[in-house]
Amino acid sequence: MRNVEIEKEEAIVLDAQLTAVLHMRAFRAQLVNGHEVVAYRRVIERGALELGPGNRVRLRMSPFDMSVGEILDKETEFSGHESKIVSS
Repeated sequence: MRNVEIEKEEAIVLDAQLTAVLHMRAFRAQLVNGHEVVAYRRVIERGALELGPGNRVRLRMSPFDMSVGEILDKETEFSGHESKIVSS
């Protein structure tokens, strides 16, 4: 149970570019450092942003599994190679 609490409290936010569609909610993404990960959206809502290969997105990743990231938002202006650790 303790690991779940830590995972919710700590997250790493990274910029990435979508390279392929795996499923309606899952994409292959490349981080700015060249690593490939699976990016996903939790729920597709009405009026949600259209995503596809070439789009730049911001991902929230757990420090415990850096192979998967949740898409937070689509980058309208890519601000460069930023990454940060956030705590809630």
